[in-house]
Amino acid sequence: MLRSAAEVGLEPVVEIHTLAELERALDAGAAIVVPEPRDPQKHAVIEGRAAELVARSVAAGVLVIVAEGDAPPDTPGVDAWLLGRGLMQAAERETYVQQVRGSAKRHSSTV
Repeated sequence: MLRSAAEVGLEPVVEIHTLAELERALDAGAAIVVPEPRDPQKHAVIEGRAAELVARSVAAGVLVIVAEGDAPPDTPGVDAWLLGRGLMQAAERETYVQQVRGSAKRHSSTV
């Protein structure tokens, strides 16, 4: 699927739940990953999973996107954040976005 996307000029974003999935994504040539800390069957968050997946993804040199709430805003190595509920519920949306952007700039050279 990654190869097919590249053939039509797309850069796929690959969701990963485990280190094994990260390895498969890397072997397939993924350049952008979204670490997902939830167990795909039980949908329960696995404590520490996001930090582990982010750290290994950063070490592999891929771009890392994290959905808000899946990792703390100060997680090292996050290149971009998917903002949703937190942004919509923030009393001061501009301040919220600035906080997230500030965190990303401290931890990434690609932002």
